[in-house]
Amino acid sequence: MPRDLALSNGRLLVMFDREYRIRDIYFPHVGMENHGAGHPFRFGVWVDGQFSWMGGEWKPDMRYADHSMVTEVRARNPFVTRARCAPIDWRVAGSVDRRL
Repeated sequence: MPRDLALSNGRLLVMFDREYRIRDIYFPHVGMENHGAGHPFRFGVWVDGQFSWMGGEWKPDMRYADHSMVTEVRARNPFVTRARCAPIDWRVAGSVDRRL
């Protein structure tokens, strides 16, 4: 099944659906072992004492920068007043090979 957003560093591939939920996680070999098996993984946002799971009440705007694989995701939720996430450096996340 096609996914709306794919993030990878060559050893870790994370794929998101339209509601910005994680659906597929491949590690350590991209395309071989799908640890998510297509089932949604939930993650939440906690800001200023307010918590919300990423999903249907959020309105994500997922994009790739022109002519690149750099992504930008902005998600709006009427119940969470403001949130800003720091970019993830996939080169040093978890046990990823640091020689990349």
